Amino acid sequence: MIRHVLESINGVGIFPIISLIVFFLIFTGVTVWVVTMPRRKVRHMAELPLEDDSVTKGE
Repeated sequence: MIRHVLESINGVGIFPIISLIVFFLIFTGVTVWVVTMPRRKVRHMAELPLEDDSVTKGE
């Protein structure tokens, strides 16, 4: 039933293409952002779960 409803909508075939393009652009953007991130920041973020609360609050 859903298939027949979707087939009756004009131009519905463009939505999967748009979704794929949006996903690819976001995935590519995040990948470029992570690869170009400074190593110092990556190291700092990796150590955050291991730090005490007193160290992160500056006490």
